[in-house]
Amino acid sequence: MAISSIIQVHDFHEAWDGDLFAGSLKAQSLYRLKLVEDRIIFSEPIWIGHRVRDIAQIGDRLVLMTDDPSLIFIDIDSKGLQGDSRMNSLVELEPSLRTCVTCHHFGPTNPTHMAPSLSNILQRDVASDNFDKYSAGLKSHTGKWTETTIASFLKDPVAFAAGTGMPNLKLSEKEIQDIVHALQN
Repeated sequence: MAISSIIQVHDFHEAWDGDLFAGSLKAQSLYRLKLVEDRIIFSEPIWIGHRVRDIAQIGDRLVLMTDDPSLIFIDIDSKGLQGDSRMNSLVELEPSLRTCVTCHHFGPTNPTHMAPSLSNILQRDVASDNFDKYSAGLKSHTGKWTETTIASFLKDPVAFAAGTGMPNLKLSEKEIQDIVHALQN
């Protein structure tokens, strides 16, 4: 992904304070690395659409310097965060999804995402997100994501869809039930 610079933010927003942000030249993205007890628990790519050369924090804003050359200012949409508690506090509210957000995300999918979005997955057609790296097995699977199909997929991804990139996480039945329940909320 061609990392350009990394900073740790403070006094930016309570949900992001202490997190690391890494700029990417190749992926044209900013990566938020969630730090908990000196351990990165997930990486969230934020599509910028420009090669990010450098990052600085000025007060409660991030400033990105790009190769084209542009300055991009990023600040918090507090009003938007108030209406989306899942995005705002995913790790605190839904610990069962910690494993999922290592690769997946919530919100629109962009070309740099490693896996499709989990937003509104229930009752969505299988392999219907705009994610462009679905396996042939998932693309040929008919039907919708339901509690049953998600549980089946999580139990044995390759048996559900041959050739899938989803690893078998060897989740217990309780872990699978917790994830399915969290996705219903």
